[in-house]
Amino acid sequence: MKKGSRFLWLLLFTLAVSLILGDSRKITPFTWAASDPAPKLPPVLSFATAAEGTSSYIVGGAFASILKKYLSIKVAIEPSGAANRWVPLMARQEVDFGIHCSYPDMHDAYYGFLGYKQMGPQPVLSFADGHIVPWGLISNDANIKTVYDLKGKRLYGKLVGQSLYERGVPALLSAAGLTGQVEVLAFPNVGEAARGLAEGRAEAVVYLPTVAPLLEVSRTSRLYAVAVPKEVVDKVNKIEPSIMYGVWKKGEAFAAQDTPSMFFGCGMVVRETLSPAVVSTILKTIYDHYDEYKGSHSVLPEWTAENGIRIHVTPFHAGAVRYYKEKGLWTAQVEKRNQELIARRRR
Repeated sequence: MKKGSRFLWLLLFTLAVSLILGDSRKITPFTWAASDPAPKLPPVLSFATAAEGTSSYIVGGAFASILKKYLSIKVAIEPSGAANRWVPLMARQEVDFGIHCSYPDMHDAYYGFLGYKQMGPQPVLSFADGHIVPWGLISNDANIKTVYDLKGKRLYGKLVGQSLYERGVPALLSAAGLTGQVEVLAFPNVGEAARGLAEGRAEAVVYLPTVAPLLEVSRTSRLYAVAVPKEVVDKVNKIEPSIMYGVWKKGEAFAAQDTPSMFFGCGMVVRETLSPAVVSTILKTIYDHYDEYKGSHSVLPEWTAENGIRIHVTPFHAGAVRYYKEKGLWTAQVEKRNQELIARRRR
């Protein structure tokens, strides 16, 4: 090696060692702040509801608009009808959420009771509780003023496949001391019951009074709101907790005056296999924009986070629990109830 080349090599080596061992400033690596990653949302969410025009269909539409706007996802509204039609679709992951007005059906689906016995327990968990509506006792006879006047009459009180009717109507008749004294008729849908009242094939029905078939019949045949006193409803509530007391307001449907009545709740369930992060995000997005949807329909002001856990008949999804805890709404008492419901299915 030439002398000049050897000198240049030694010079470069010396400079390198000086940089490594010298008084150079220590470099601190950059550290990322810890945070929860945004959940991967499904490209399409499916909401099952009752028929078009019903309150559950309208609620579904309002929530779909919020989710499309703020999460940029597609939401399909599936007016599938009664809960026993769409609950099995959750097991096949064809439906993500269901908006219902039948807590007894949700209870029986989760535990695999009654109409769900052959299918076994279904993957339905509570997401949010919503509005409360009258489960009205309706008659075509002006002489039937209270539930006690049903003695010896015919009542449309068995809706095929509906747990609400399987337990609720026997509870009503028992509470009023009318077991075995009323002829309880089965009906496939409210349209058939409405026609039956108009044609005199029965004297009464128990149903939501604001549905279109009953309102249509009331234009040509007089229908009456029948009183169910509070003491009777309180007894029913002890048998079937999802049924509660309320006042059917004058002017609502065909109520000529404020009428004591049974009421039941409407709410929303979610399939058990949907990830907690997705469920929590959906719930937060909906409630964060309450002011945008509350005016869309008369029932929507009741869909608040504070009302979200007031009817507790099936366990809540872990993602919903996370949200309610963050809002300070998930109390020790609610947690105890939730664990009891979970343990009941394990027996």
